[in-house]
Amino acid sequence: MGKNSDWIHHKLFNAGVSSWNRWARTVISDEEIDRLKLSGNQKNVFKKIKPFNENEKSEITSDLGIEKFSDISRDIVWVSLPNKINLSFEEFIFPGEVSFSGMKFEKDVSFSKAVFCNEVTFVSAKFYFDVSFKDVEFCRHVKFNNTVFRKKVICDFVKFHCGVDFSGARFSGEAKFISTLFGDISIFRKTEFGGFAYFTESKFIYEVFFYEAIFESITYFDKIEFKDAVSFNYTEFKHVANFNSSIFLKSISFTNSKFQNSTNFKHVTFYSPPEFFNVDLHQDTSFCQAKYLDTRGDKGDSEGNMRAWRVLKLAMNKTHHHDQELMYFSFEMDAKSANYWFERSYINWFLVSCYKLFSGYGTSFVRPLVSLFVLWGGFALLYSYFMLGGIGVFQGSCRFF
Repeated sequence: MGKNSDWIHHKLFNAGVSSWNRWARTVISDEEIDRLKLSGNQKNVFKKIKPFNENEKSEITSDLGIEKFSDISRDIVWVSLPNKINLSFEEFIFPGEVSFSGMKFEKDVSFSKAVFCNEVTFVSAKFYFDVSFKDVEFCRHVKFNNTVFRKKVICDFVKFHCGVDFSGARFSGEAKFISTLFGDISIFRKTEFGGFAYFTESKFIYEVFFYEAIFESITYFDKIEFKDAVSFNYTEFKHVANFNSSIFLKSISFTNSKFQNSTNFKHVTFYSPPEFFNVDLHQDTSFCQAKYLDTRGDKGDSEGNMRAWRVLKLAMNKTHHHDQELMYFSFEMDAKSANYWFERSYINWFLVSCYKLFSGYGTSFVRPLVSLFVLWGGFALLYSYFMLGGIGVFQGSCRFF
């Protein structure tokens, strides 16, 4: 990132959002806008902004006290913050790389509807009061490593197009990520959430890592669509955790995590079995009406599925959820059947298949009864055909003689 004294940007900031965005539009061409990862509507809004003409460039240069218009660097390293009673970057467009690293925000601040066209860093920044990033679009990677948020943080409807890193960040107050788009790899490694954490109706397009994260209050991961692998390994949920109606289209792992309160997976859709290796699930854990799309592991991971279902089966047994224990046992057997097929152990596969067909792996009382009646009816028909039919032929022969 190119370094530039921020006093020029302070003056441009004080000129207002209109002047700032006209400067941004002047230094970014239509071709660059087309290449940005922006929503279509935002691109149109950006293109409609009127750039400075040559006379206006001269006026701006004079007003800012600089020699030429190009002295205004696209990249910004904020050394200090603008001295405003209400600090607002709402609807500001930042054309280059921006650094707020190490800054102390000692008043409420809003970035709502701002656009960051390049990389942004808030590394080790401290927000002592409320901060809003609502409706912000980040076109490139964003870093919030070791950032401290003392009060409420609003990231609703934010679009992280190219990934975000919150590793080591601390949210002391409420953290809201409602309907947020995470368009690339998202990292929350060792992130601490002290207040309520909301991720409701967000979308994670690529992998997401909540590795060693801590959730101290109620957490909402409900109605989320996870399109890639998800890791909550070594994570602590100290209060209620809600995953209601979320969709996991790839693997999901809670290995070595801790659940210290109620956990809700009602109506959740799992493509593959969730992994709870070395986890003590809370006794008030519900998988009511959850959907499982691949219980067998037909695409080659049947052995892994088998182990994952076995862990869930044992966990349900420990908490005395016997109906769910039987369900996970049947899933385990499905995966075992698929594994026998992949290993070309066809005799074992046939025996397990018969076990399922005739008894539902011992979980059904209807199938054995149906099998019994079918066998009884079959033997009755065979008896009638061979025995009673044979007697009739014998008696007819006696009458002939």
